[in-house]
Amino acid sequence: MFKILWGSVALLLLSVSSVHAETADLSGAWRLPGGATFFVRQVGTEIWWFGEQSPQNPRWTNVAHGTVNGNVIRVQWVDVPKGRTNHTGTLALQVVAPDHLVVIENPNDFVSADWHR
Repeated sequence: MFKILWGSVALLLLSVSSVHAETADLSGAWRLPGGATFFVRQVGTEIWWFGEQSPQNPRWTNVAHGTVNGNVIRVQWVDVPKGRTNHTGTLALQVVAPDHLVVIENPNDFVSADWHR
């Protein structure tokens, strides 16, 4: 009986987690431990952002566009001239909680710290 109940509880928790990530509004200022900030706007399943390493004289700044699918955000990003770098790439983040993202795919050596707001 315990196993059946536990299985039902686990299934229920997975279902709630999936629905939450798809319906959560991820818009807001997301910060990384090193001081970088990403200003995210979610419009339906689309994600847009402006990110900067620091507000004054940043080493890098970028913009990104992508989508949310289930608990995963996938974006294409490109550096913009406010910063000194000139790179582009892709990134995938997992929505762990409404205020916590974790980088899960980072093929272009993008910032890999956990994101919090």
